[in-house]
Amino acid sequence: MGHAHTYALGGTDAAIHHLGEVNTVADKGQRIVYVDLKTAIPPLPAGNEVRVVTMDAAAERSWTTGYTSLAQTYADLFAQPGWQASEFRRALWRKHFDVDDWSQRDQG
Repeated sequence: MGHAHTYALGGTDAAIHHLGEVNTVADKGQRIVYVDLKTAIPPLPAGNEVRVVTMDAAAERSWTTGYTSLAQTYADLFAQPGWQASEFRRALWRKHFDVDDWSQRDQG
């Protein structure tokens, strides 16, 4: 098992990680950082550039790379507004799937 981090980057940062560190979109849009419950967060300036979310115990155990899982990354992108999130989500889908489930031939 990998080293436990006190944080994990999600959303577009995690998408770039899962895409092999290649940013095909350029503009990351809103950033998401997940922190463990023990991390003290100082008061943050007003704004909406970064969303800070606490990790649950399962995430703390399994997100050992400093990034969210592929599934959580996809969920983050799906829930975020903006073209950046949609483009990163599409890039992840293209990397991991050849064809839509409903387009596959019956393997009967």
